[in-house]
This record gives sequence, C-alpha cells and structure tokens, in this order.
Amino acid sequence: MFSRAPAQLPCLEVLLNALPRRTNKEWGKFLGVSERTFARWRADNMAPRPYALALYWESDYGVQHLHADAFNMARQAAAEAAGLRRELARLAGVVERLETDHDWGSANAPIYSTN
Repeated sequence: MFSRAPAQLPCLEVLLNALPRRTNKEWGKFLGVSERTFARWRADNMAPRPYALALYWESDYGVQHLHADAFNMARQAAAEAAGLRRELARLAGVVERLETDHDWGSANAPIYSTN
C-alpha cells in the first residue's frame, strides 16, 4: 500500500486548472503520450490513474499534500526530540544523585570519576 498517493483524485479538468495552461500537445509531450491521446482524455475528463497521479503531484494539490506531510513529519520529529531531551534530563538527574548520595569508596565504583 502506498500511503502518500491519494485514494481519490480530482477530475482531469480540475487538475489541469491547478496547473499552468498548456496545449494538448504540450501536455502529451510532458506525459509521454500523443496529442491525440491526451485530447481524448481531456474530452472524457479522465486520464489513466498513473497519468492523473503525475499531474496531481505537479499541481497545487500535490504540492500542498507534500507540504502537509513535511509539516506533520517535522512536528512528529520535534515531539520525539522533546521526549528524548526530557529522558536525558531525567537520566542526568539519576546520575547526579548517584554521584552525590553515595561514597562508593572502592576502586571499582560504578561511577567513573577523574578525581
């Protein structure tokens, strides 16, 4: 399953309206099909899914989709980093308590010290 690809796509004309205006010949060349094939798709207002996906990712819809994904991933990474910072601070406190509360007095003490 491809989680990034939308399950439903806008119709072809909506996608084309979200892109710079081009002729059928230019769209056909961009997609690697003949002008006639693209003109038929345009008349039917529907292109095969792989071609519609190519147009989707080029359109404002696809760009907004990618920006939303990037924003959500950044928020997730920030939340994970904050959790790790909290855990680091907690563990630093544990080490500090162990160092100050215990005088191990042995050569093989569990806390390394350069003193």
